[in-house]
Amino acid sequence: MSPTKLLPAFGYVRVSTDEQAEHQTSIQSQMDTIEKHATARGFFIVHMFVEPGRSGTDHNRPKFRDMIEQATDAAKPVMAIFAVSMSRIARSLELTLTTDTKLRKAGVKLLYVTEEFGEDSPGRMMRNLKSMFNEHFADETSHHTRRTMHANALEGFYNGGKVPFGYESKTVELRGKKEKRKLFVKPDEAEVVRLIYNLAENGLAGQPMGGRNIAEYLNRNGYRLRGNIFHNSSIDGVLKRPIYAGRYPDMTLTEYGRKRPEEEWVWVDCPAIIEPSQVARVAALRSSRSPRVIAPKIVAGPTLLTGKAICGCPGCGSGLVLATGKSGQYRYYKCRLKANAGHSICASKAIRAETLDTIVINALIDKVFAHDRLPALLSKVLEVSDTAREQRLKELAQVKAQRTSAETAMSRLLSLVEQGLMTANDPSLAERISDNRQTITQSNQRIRLLEQLTSYSKPRVTPAMIDKFGQMARIKLRSNDAALRRNYVHMFVDRVVVGEGNIKVTGSKSQIENALVAKLGTTEVVPRFDRYWCPEEDSNLHALASAST
Repeated sequence: MSPTKLLPAFGYVRVSTDEQAEHQTSIQSQMDTIEKHATARGFFIVHMFVEPGRSGTDHNRPKFRDMIEQATDAAKPVMAIFAVSMSRIARSLELTLTTDTKLRKAGVKLLYVTEEFGEDSPGRMMRNLKSMFNEHFADETSHHTRRTMHANALEGFYNGGKVPFGYESKTVELRGKKEKRKLFVKPDEAEVVRLIYNLAENGLAGQPMGGRNIAEYLNRNGYRLRGNIFHNSSIDGVLKRPIYAGRYPDMTLTEYGRKRPEEEWVWVDCPAIIEPSQVARVAALRSSRSPRVIAPKIVAGPTLLTGKAICGCPGCGSGLVLATGKSGQYRYYKCRLKANAGHSICASKAIRAETLDTIVINALIDKVFAHDRLPALLSKVLEVSDTAREQRLKELAQVKAQRTSAETAMSRLLSLVEQGLMTANDPSLAERISDNRQTITQSNQRIRLLEQLTSYSKPRVTPAMIDKFGQMARIKLRSNDAALRRNYVHMFVDRVVVGEGNIKVTGSKSQIENALVAKLGTTEVVPRFDRYWCPEEDSNLHALASAST
């Protein structure tokens, strides 16, 4: 028959497993069969739609969806669609009926190489019955496959799918024609995974990094995710997977695609890339910095007082947010409650950002770290009497006991993770680890201070040391480096309460003591815990504000 007399048609080819998709044998066989059958029936294939590795029960196959949309277009590009069998089009009665209805309304025939149905009522009935059998067969196959996969997982084998970054799958055993595979560490990718976890926990200089910053760092330094650049989502995926601690969950869905209860999951062992304790620490850290707990702009924002400044209007106490005016020409802090609910809720007034920032920095420089003020704040550190030393030794013993208790609790929690009784991403685990870590950090700060003050061999704290420390703090607070200035303000300031005609700044005297001792021979960054320098207002009043110091 002359090609000019042949009618246009689409061909559709589908294979249902990744293995078939990889080998391509079934695909090519179907394509050849369709081409011959279409020509014999007076059609020529204008385009072959190939859908590798997709199930016939899947209603959202991209190639299939595109084919139906094109076939039913008003331009009528084809007169028929060919497939080897009805099961290639769908293994779902619902999908078969809806597809058949769409094509029939558009005047497009659905033709099969191995099956032929009439257009009359008996033909449609036989087509529907065949579709029901196909769906039943798919269900039975799915049940059998899942039973096989469940047994495979219980034996510790890898069931397939996309191999997680940092691993590769290798055949470890042959059972007949079936390859049994397991996961092995891929050294070059594993190094990147370790780097991601270290950056998430410690950053480049002791400050944990978020997903976007980690992705930017990796991309900037030439690291790639199997040929692709890193994104925040890919970093999040790496940090969320429990697999890197040496175990991963399998069979998490039922045969109907529903989530199984966690106690029914099958946990498969694999080589660990990250220590379980570090996985748990990073999970706890990320939980404490989650947008649900603390806004991202507070964690990493450039604004000096974000997360510190609150409204002092009676009955309010909402945080202050940064707003802009005149197309960003100036910035100001305003009450969040007032910004969201209007003037009737809160009577506070906005304050220019640079004004409030300057007041707080000057309060720290002039009222806290001034050379004639700092020794009075740190008078207890300068005390060298025997009575003071005895009191410090008692406190030291108490703090060490508190730290030991927290470390024991942390160890027990990490043991639960290693035993698989809890997952690293469990919110309650993350919260408990975060609390214990905070207790340990606070205890370590206090222990370091008390050991310095009770030791006869370590340098004594002198007025000269305090004066030098205050000079260093004043220099940092005046720095042109906005990030450094912000870090120092957040290190020492707990709250900035902006009231009507006064501003109250509160912070931690213990934090200043810890910072002083840390600077006696180390460059360690001081964590930010503890309260207050002085919780009550005194005579140190700013011209526009009162700064409690």
